[in-house]
Amino acid sequence: MRNYIAGLPQAFATDFDRGQSLVWAALCYALGILLYFELPAEPSPFAIAALALGSGAGHLISYSHTDYSRVSGLVLALVLGLSIALLRTLAAEAPILERSRSVDLTGFVESAEARRSSTRLQIRVVKLAGLEEEDWPEKVRVSVRGQVPSFSAGDAIAVRSRLLPLPGAVVPGGYDYAFRMFFESVGATGYVFGKPEAASLAAPWDLRLKRKVDSIRKGFAKRIESVLGDGRAGALAVALLVGDRASIDEGTEETLRTAGLAHILAISGLHMALFAGSVFFAVRAILALFPRLALRFPIDAWGAGAALVAAAFYLVLSGASIATQRAFVMIALVLVGRLLGRNAITYRSVALAAILILTLSPEALLAPGFQMSFAAVIVLIAAYGEVTRLGKIRGRNGHRPEAGIFAGALKTLFFSIAALALTSLVAGAATGVIGAYHFHRVAPLGLLVNIAAMPIASLVVMPLGVLSLALMPFGLDGLTLPVMGYGLEALYVVAELGAENTPNEGIVGAQSLPGVLLTIASGLMLCFFPRRYRRLSVIPLVCAVMAFATFRPADIYISERGNKVAYRDTTGIMRVVGSRSSFETDTWLRMEGVATDDRKSRLIGQSFQACDEDACIIRAYPPDNGETISASAAGPAPLILSLVEGARAFTEDCRRADIVVARISAPIDCQAPMVLDRETLKHEGAQTIWLTRANGATVVKSVDVARRSGRRWSRPPQ
Repeated sequence: MRNYIAGLPQAFATDFDRGQSLVWAALCYALGILLYFELPAEPSPFAIAALALGSGAGHLISYSHTDYSRVSGLVLALVLGLSIALLRTLAAEAPILERSRSVDLTGFVESAEARRSSTRLQIRVVKLAGLEEEDWPEKVRVSVRGQVPSFSAGDAIAVRSRLLPLPGAVVPGGYDYAFRMFFESVGATGYVFGKPEAASLAAPWDLRLKRKVDSIRKGFAKRIESVLGDGRAGALAVALLVGDRASIDEGTEETLRTAGLAHILAISGLHMALFAGSVFFAVRAILALFPRLALRFPIDAWGAGAALVAAAFYLVLSGASIATQRAFVMIALVLVGRLLGRNAITYRSVALAAILILTLSPEALLAPGFQMSFAAVIVLIAAYGEVTRLGKIRGRNGHRPEAGIFAGALKTLFFSIAALALTSLVAGAATGVIGAYHFHRVAPLGLLVNIAAMPIASLVVMPLGVLSLALMPFGLDGLTLPVMGYGLEALYVVAELGAENTPNEGIVGAQSLPGVLLTIASGLMLCFFPRRYRRLSVIPLVCAVMAFATFRPADIYISERGNKVAYRDTTGIMRVVGSRSSFETDTWLRMEGVATDDRKSRLIGQSFQACDEDACIIRAYPPDNGETISASAAGPAPLILSLVEGARAFTEDCRRADIVVARISAPIDCQAPMVLDRETLKHEGAQTIWLTRANGATVVKSVDVARRSGRRWSRPPQ
């Protein structure tokens, strides 16, 4: 064992000499970015600059010493990641609205997203009456209720609106809307009073260009709907080809999500690969029909060039979302590799793509789409690399049996299905744990569903979609779009079958963050460690299993505004105070593993609590561990939580409650052990609390908060 461990540095050195240094540099670069975003307070730019200069100087000094230079290079990559995240944050910083206010807003529409009962506008602010100019948010997002005229990018409008501070995460560690909006320079959200009016302003050049692109996209969408209708097939085709998901109904989305096919709705690496791949193989097949051309010229490179142009066209046509931009960068690197005659799908190309994307958008590292797409690509490269290696070993050992035409066809079919199954299994395993953490659900039948659905998507839907776009200018798309529509309907039938047989809608509840991180570390070790040392990946994997086994979700959830609370009752079941569901309550219950149809039964009104006009008294318990606790039975006393509505309740509840939650300010002399009033929640955001039993009582074990007020994107509202 001692010799085994002692040989690890030399094994890494050998891998570095073979070109793996870029892969480890990319990992350290990403680690530096993650370190910056997870810091509890904003670091000094001068300190980061000094650290970068010092690590750069150290790398130069150690450059002539190979062993030291490898380590110093990785340290430099980590510091550069830390630095680029800071620079991106400083560049994105813009005024953020700190308190709610009604204002007269004038600006340019940047985007308009039609929803079921409203339209969401992103507006570039030109004038905001009632605020000093230096306090104007650069952009705002507002909802316009009801039927409104169609808006296009560059439209100048004037509206009376209610602007609100950006909301934080619903739960600590959850999706942080304020974080995302910060890096899009959006400083407020809200809604519009009445109807927007046109303003006499000349649109800037970038919005005029965006308007032309949007006009083309809308033209394609209308043409698709005119052929396929405005039903499910038409809505899915528009989503796949144009990137507009507004027409897809909620039931369709939920069915695809439950079945494990939600990835077909978000234009990402899969769609970009299928779109560009269809063009690549079509161009190469056409050129191969001319033997002289095929033998004398690099038709493979020509096909890659045509595919690269097609991918760029698809990027623009689909709306160029952040996820689509990431997918384009990755497919572009693959195609450029083909143009240069090199094997483009390697760990180094993935590392280069990651470095490029993270340099442009360091915040993408925290996005589920980025994490899942790169995890899938990495494990697929590893899996197919291992399959190729084993195939070469079999070839060297003489395993090449002769087969007839029929047997050869069966063999090809078998290996095609096996490759699809391997792709679905490996990619599903890599992305499943990440998806379970972010979305609290998995697709247990995803392997079978994808094996059945992906041939339809790969061989029918996307190729005919590409062909339809090519034929549209000639009016011949009516020949191909209906076939694409049949493919989409067949794909949805598969999704319906999978969703109907998925238990509990695939909802698994909250997952252990340490367990997820350890699982990812185990996967990275399995893929990137020297072959002889990959068995060490078992160590973090065992630790991950232990972390998952010992994890339990919170016992109390408190909203950022202090108006909603969820808690465990005497049986250990999570209950939500209130008679109506909301995004917050749905998130809490999903983290508890409660399916959609069962959530209504978890909502309780004031009649089930000790309430008066000023407060409600809640008795919370830790998990019952299978034992039902009654108020009269000998058992731990509950934790008393007071949900205060009126100031008169503080007089009594500050004395008898363990936790006081209020959306108004509590008196300074409130004696409750924990006071979560308006001021506290404003600075700390939503809270999750874990309970335990001690000395016959229920007590607070730990608390987690959602808002880190020391960071630039997390300023507390006033």
